[in-house]
Amino acid sequence: SDQKSTEMSLLQKLVLGNPNKTNNVLNGITVINAPNLKYLDITNLKAVTSVDLTNQIYLEELHASESGLTGVSFKSGANLKVLELPSSMISLDLKDHVNLTASNIKFDNNDLSNVISINITGCPKVTNDFSLIDNWFINKISNNNECKLVLDNVDEIKQLLKDSAYEQSKSEIKSVFQKISELELIDVDGDPVDLNEFVINDPEAESTIKEIVDNPTILNIE
Repeated sequence: SDQKSTEMSLLQKLVLGNPNKTNNVLNGITVINAPNLKYLDITNLKAVTSVDLTNQIYLEELHASESGLTGVSFKSGANLKVLELPSSMISLDLKDHVNLTASNIKFDNNDLSNVISINITGCPKVTNDFSLIDNWFINKISNNNECKLVLDNVDEIKQLLKDSAYEQSKSEIKSVFQKISELELIDVDGDPVDLNEFVINDPEAESTIKEIVDNPTILNIE
């Protein structure tokens, strides 16, 4: 009815989950008619494997701990601030969420091991903190050639390059490059790249990075 449609269009908070009770029955969620939704809780909804939030530009929080999610489609530019995700996640795709920080992306038991694809662009507060990627590198169960990693705005590496006179920074840069070289990288256009062609979307950092890749002895990287 028109009244229900109006109610949905005004809805800002929707709680379907329960942290104390598992739900194996509900297997689909449609919120396309709730464009003003800011808060969605699907905690413990085991049969829900995906959710389309591409109509929710105002969405701030998704609470999906212990759900069956393997992936989520977010609206590019949505006002995301908090993500609580299950260890069943296979892909993580985030674009232009400028208020989202790496520390506010939380996986159940800090477990990203099932993730095979990470695509994060236009989220500087996420890509500037390498903790999420470090955790994934260490714990992922898929082989490197099965994985995809897309990042931009990696200001942390640029800062490390500026501080390259310090041994600690040299060690950190070496660690980052070792991790990058282990993956079959995909650039922001979806094309495969190798380490010598790896491009960070920052012209000032790019030339220095290429110089280091071509001549690792600059930083005494063996």
